[in-house]
Amino acid sequence: MLMLFLYNNYIKKIMKNLFKILVLLFCTLFVNTLFSQPSMGQSSPGSNNQSLDFGNIGVVMGKIVNSEKQPMQYATIYILNIKDSSIVTGGLSDDKGFVLVKDIPYGTYIIEISALGYQKHYTPSFTLTAENKRYNLKQFTLNKKANRIGEVEISSQKEMLEQNLDKKTYNVENNVIADGATAVEVLTDIPSVDVDLDGNVSLRGSSNVRILIDGRPTNLTLDQIPASQIQSIEVITNPSARFEPDGMSGIINVVLKKGRESGMNALVSLGTAINVFQDKVYFENRNANLNFNYHVGKVNFYLNYSYGRYGWHRAGEMDRLSWSQQDTAYLANEDRYDNISRRNNIKTTMDYKINSKNLLSIGVGYNQYKSSDTNTISYQNYNLLLGEQIPINKYEQFGGGGRLANNYDANVSYKYTSEVKKGREFTADLFYTQMNGKSNSNYIQEFETPIGSPNYYQLTNTSTLNRTTTAQFDYVTPIGNGGRLETGYKFSYRTIGQDYALFFGESSSSTIEDITQSNNFEFREWINAGYAIYSNTFFKKLKVQLGLRGEAANTYSDLKSADTVYKKPYYNLFPTVHVRYDFNDKNQMQISYSRRVTRPSFWDLNPFVDVSDKQNIRMGNPNLGPEFADNIELGYSTYFKNSSLTFTAFYRVRSNLITRYTQMKEAEVRDGFIYYDLMNGDIFTTPVVSGYDTLSSFPYSLTSTQNINSSQNFGLELVYSQKLFDFWRFNLSGDFYRVLINSEDLIDPNLSKDWAYGIRFNQTFKLPKNWDLQLNFRFRSKSLTTGSMGHFGGGVGQGKRNASYSLNLGVKKGFFNNNFTVSLNIRDLIYNPTNIIETYAYYPTSGYDATTIRWRSSFQANLTLTYKFNNYKERRDKGREMDSIEPAME
Repeated sequence: MLMLFLYNNYIKKIMKNLFKILVLLFCTLFVNTLFSQPSMGQSSPGSNNQSLDFGNIGVVMGKIVNSEKQPMQYATIYILNIKDSSIVTGGLSDDKGFVLVKDIPYGTYIIEISALGYQKHYTPSFTLTAENKRYNLKQFTLNKKANRIGEVEISSQKEMLEQNLDKKTYNVENNVIADGATAVEVLTDIPSVDVDLDGNVSLRGSSNVRILIDGRPTNLTLDQIPASQIQSIEVITNPSARFEPDGMSGIINVVLKKGRESGMNALVSLGTAINVFQDKVYFENRNANLNFNYHVGKVNFYLNYSYGRYGWHRAGEMDRLSWSQQDTAYLANEDRYDNISRRNNIKTTMDYKINSKNLLSIGVGYNQYKSSDTNTISYQNYNLLLGEQIPINKYEQFGGGGRLANNYDANVSYKYTSEVKKGREFTADLFYTQMNGKSNSNYIQEFETPIGSPNYYQLTNTSTLNRTTTAQFDYVTPIGNGGRLETGYKFSYRTIGQDYALFFGESSSSTIEDITQSNNFEFREWINAGYAIYSNTFFKKLKVQLGLRGEAANTYSDLKSADTVYKKPYYNLFPTVHVRYDFNDKNQMQISYSRRVTRPSFWDLNPFVDVSDKQNIRMGNPNLGPEFADNIELGYSTYFKNSSLTFTAFYRVRSNLITRYTQMKEAEVRDGFIYYDLMNGDIFTTPVVSGYDTLSSFPYSLTSTQNINSSQNFGLELVYSQKLFDFWRFNLSGDFYRVLINSEDLIDPNLSKDWAYGIRFNQTFKLPKNWDLQLNFRFRSKSLTTGSMGHFGGGVGQGKRNASYSLNLGVKKGFFNNNFTVSLNIRDLIYNPTNIIETYAYYPTSGYDATTIRWRSSFQANLTLTYKFNNYKERRDKGREMDSIEPAME
């Protein structure tokens, strides 16, 4: 215990000081760089009134023109090391097309020359020495980008969906419909990914998916990430052993934007939107975004700031019939929820290329999220006796609340690339994030029945503090005859704390605390993991990758308000196998296997019994164990003239399945207390309140989290991309899967088996005079909610959800050589306005049948104005970036 105490204090000190140290280090390096780095040499050789300063080492000079011999302004010049193609320095051409790059160390180089809409060109190699200090490009001509390889034309525009057998990448920057949206809306456009009304993300029908930001864990929710910050989204359903095995159905990695263009460039955007909800128009949404990049010599500095204000509206109704023995009860409610949220994001990174072998990156970020809401609920609760309705209670509820959250993160990354051994590299990444927040909610219930009942007022206050620290080290080296060995170690420490208090009375001025509802809970998790991956190519066509990851995890849960502690250790192995066969350069087949895990969340483990809604209570389960899955995939890809087709069949077996489970019970009222029968047979008591003091009993629903036996998922995915004409492309995707759940009669058989499918059809039109048009249609069939873990303690339990569909439209027009763009997108131009969920359970002497109908904010029109300074572009480095999940299997 003494060692544990000392270790915990040590970890806390590290986390407390790490952020300060990183900020100090970042500022020191940036200031030093700002005042010590040489200029990029943007002198204009074409100016007759200036004397040229060629520096004191090597220099490259020349003029860049297009095929019509017109000067090319802002053409990008990179000086590349001939050994590894690493960037040594660079520059931009001026308004007359002239370029001058100074202070180049002596050596042998090639030059990369590019411009928006033009082919990328490379010069022959040349050598700068003390005797030969200058290299003259003379007049270099760039050609329009229309390069053909065989029969396939390569366009300068990056495909919106890049598909590979082992990874899909969705490029958000080309998505007109994403302007003014958040990550939630972006994910709805990705094949096999679905997002429900509560923000729950599912992949191939499973909500057990791992969400990462730049390859790292996050405290942010998806609605706090603006689409303007997102470069791409990567989806991997069978990741290699390099990555944590969390996420039953795979990993979704949100890659944020970064700039790395030479010189100084920026992008500014402003947007506004209108929403329509239940025939009322709301002018609530607006957003602003700034991306700034400064790249000179060995240093690249990037800054992003974004602001957003969003309105969210929701309404619903529920009808529930429940019975126990001879008693039957009916509950009906209608609710309305309105929310306004504001967020500020700022993120900055600096890359320092120490030399051709060593790269250091430092980043810090801050996010503030504020929200306020109002809600109204109408309740009617009756006993049914011989066809007569006998009122239990009937009331109107009026409430509101607010939330404030501050999130900080910092990271230091280092990468070493060997010049002696090609393919050998070492990377290290240290990451820390912290979120502290406060929230409150209050409501007052005004009773119509029982007659004469006083009002009931309730106030809740919640404080949260979440911290995550990770340290990861990876080493890759060639081995044997064409093989590659990758090894690594990762340590992660996570702590989540929540302090919840509930006060009640007849009004806001006369409240007392309900001690039974005090929830001071802390969760800690330590994970030490190591992995090894071996890959090689045999017979030039067969590529094999074998991996194994071992983890030792320890969890600690402490419900301080009840002096209850739970400790659990886990030791597991996670093998992965990827085998690919290339029939030729246009046809590939791959089979892969991985073992995955879903660990119980903070919300699932917390044994606290939430009775803030007396007729619908929730509780966690501290005895939950992790859920495991074995995933097998078989994929085939083929490429032919202007099109591609990828077919994937998958099979998943889940054991010790974690799911939300709801059942009906009867509460007793006596001696001034309400007595609830919990799922484990325990009795929970809470003081009786107004509206229930005249009752002897009433029905209630209890929702908890359970481990059930197992489930099977199998299905098919199809992604087809076609370029019909130079201006018209489309992408058609579909998925079809079967779910089979074995719960040993805990869940109704009709809620344990299901067929489901989804279709997405996306079209893009690149029209003359810089017009772009995009149409996106999505359909999702009815599906089970059984097996869902919910979102932040949510989830509806076992049930079925109805089908949904939507049509989105986006239009964009470019001005001033496409540096200024105006985009208009409309989400839910056509859509299914209702979301219907049916839940039920039938037992010999009891059961319930409930139908919930929900409506959300529907038609939304976003207008966004964007201006680029100095031909701003996002970073697109070759090879694996530190914040990308992993490269496609090569």
